[in-house]
Amino acid sequence: MLSSVTKASGPGLAEVQKVEWAAKEIHLADDKHIVSELPRCPNSSSLIALYLQGNYELTAIPPQFFQRMQLLQILDLSRTSIKSLPKSLRKLFALKKLLLQGCDLFMELSPQVGKLKNLEELHLDETQIMDLPKETGKLLKLQLLKVSFYHLCGKKTLKSNILIHPETISNLSQLAELSID
Repeated sequence: MLSSVTKASGPGLAEVQKVEWAAKEIHLADDKHIVSELPRCPNSSSLIALYLQGNYELTAIPPQFFQRMQLLQILDLSRTSIKSLPKSLRKLFALKKLLLQGCDLFMELSPQVGKLKNLEELHLDETQIMDLPKETGKLLKLQLLKVSFYHLCGKKTLKSNILIHPETISNLSQLAELSID
């Protein structure tokens, strides 16, 4: 029997593999750092929302993890220890919200983000990213963009002086809220 919502919390969740990945909504969010590893390529073709925030022990996402998540609309990876997103991110055709705020080790947003044509919200505040890829300008439905560059204050070794390409912002005609720290 498929459940529409799968919730798991507490330190007892040792095997994420046993989670019902066929659910429409999965909550594996907890401040007890319960998830440190994700399955390689879960069969999640019905998944609409995936909440993994607060799992500081989560340091990487398997390369094929998003391969079967074409219906995913909300992905919350806030306050995890991931450094980057896998190339399978481009398979998230329906994604509307990508939350990465507070990912202290997240350093680079992949150009693959430009493939997320339905993205409306992108939260990159409190990350370590050095710049936004120019492909961000392809997110024509983007309404909200939050990004932090305050960690760069005083650093002399930037790969360029451009943190956001001017054409990136000018292409985002639906952008209603822009927050740059």
